[in-house]
Amino acid sequence: MAPPVENLSRETLASIFCELAHQDPQWPQMRAYQGPMTISAVCASWRRVALATPALWYRFTFDFSPLPGRAFLEQTVQRTVAARTWVARAGERALQLDLTRRPALASSPGPILCIGAVDPVKALVEENASRIAVLKLVLPGNLALSFITRIPGGFPLLTSLSIEPSAEFTFNTSANQFPLLQRLSIATSNSSLGRDQLRALNVEHKAVAWDKITTLRLDRVAMLPVLCSMLQHIPALVGLQLIVGAAQADTSTKMRGHTSLRHLKTLVLELPSYEAFRVVLTHLHFPALDALSLAQSACYGACPRAIVGGIPEAELFSVLTRSPNLSRLSLALSCPTHIIAGLETRAPHLSELRLCFDQALVDQLAAGSLRFPTSLTALSVLVFLDRSTDEGKPIPSTTLHAIASIAKLRLRRGALPSTLVLTILIESLENAHHYNNTAVAVQQECERAAISCVWVDSLRCSALTRRTTASPMAFPIEM
Repeated sequence: MAPPVENLSRETLASIFCELAHQDPQWPQMRAYQGPMTISAVCASWRRVALATPALWYRFTFDFSPLPGRAFLEQTVQRTVAARTWVARAGERALQLDLTRRPALASSPGPILCIGAVDPVKALVEENASRIAVLKLVLPGNLALSFITRIPGGFPLLTSLSIEPSAEFTFNTSANQFPLLQRLSIATSNSSLGRDQLRALNVEHKAVAWDKITTLRLDRVAMLPVLCSMLQHIPALVGLQLIVGAAQADTSTKMRGHTSLRHLKTLVLELPSYEAFRVVLTHLHFPALDALSLAQSACYGACPRAIVGGIPEAELFSVLTRSPNLSRLSLALSCPTHIIAGLETRAPHLSELRLCFDQALVDQLAAGSLRFPTSLTALSVLVFLDRSTDEGKPIPSTTLHAIASIAKLRLRRGALPSTLVLTILIESLENAHHYNNTAVAVQQECERAAISCVWVDSLRCSALTRRTTASPMAFPIEM
């Protein structure tokens, strides 16, 4: 019989707590009811173990945005003290910080100014710059972010940097500030909805040691020709994600020559037009590519149902031919069936495929006139769940029809690979109460057909930001 919890050694308890921290994605968030805060409040012995285990505290996530109805100075002081206490408990461990601060008013892009107040994000980063290994900052614009370029001694341990300014930002610093930086993400963060605003981000070539960057994510931060020309300075790239809005998709500038990314394994492209895809796929060569994700970029706040449109077929087939090791492909846009038919010869090692639901594709698979590559072992199908339903029916007829069509194919031997995942996109989890009955009915239909079902918030947003991120069908890059 296992010993009671109170009889476990401190080493055993610490090991259990560390495993919980590893498995819980919400662990780093500073909340009284979860993570190390909860464990340290159970009893005196657990608290002693928790406080003496730096591995429970080296990750820290918090939103310092002002709360309505509370004195700004008071809440800032309290939060700063709490954050410093948390980080101090990490001992000498390298830190992973994910910090957010937005202005009190969405219309105010500058930093919050208050007599006697200290910017808690700036203070926390400056005090611990020598220990930070992973840093993510969501701050209101150029003035608020510029401090990271002026910290004496820089960030000697920093390997991953993610910044999301809510206003135009020039990333202009010395490469000596981030000597070990390998993963860089720069994305817009703006609460405006319904607009795809121009982000004139000027990425200076001397800002970081570009030859050391292995993972790069740029989301609506520069014009398309600028992005393409930058890539020739980043030869060690292994993972690349480019999201370009309509305002940045200048396809009139002719690109000279080609850029070969010899080490690139994962490429995620979200572009607004046929011509933008043609320019990028023609200009870039990636012979070692393993995973390719293509989607049409949407405006901020736009419903993903707008993600439609074609893709240059000749350029796509050329990419497949030049990437003999490609094993994963995601096409989150309209895809003619002859492209799927061509995968058998052009992507002979394809093992995972992600597609949007298309009735013509399903019909041809059912009729036997179209087959997936024999190498395929995993298929993900994206289905949009509309809130509107026929009267008296718990599931929208279009969604139900899609599930039924896929279920029939599953019964036909050889029509689908052994692993099948149905990805259900809802409009937003903020409106989850609209979907309760529908979600249960959809889940039951999928279980009857032995189909795995994954629910995804199409906007990937919070109530504060409503930020659109990468396509839910995209293969992730490590940040």
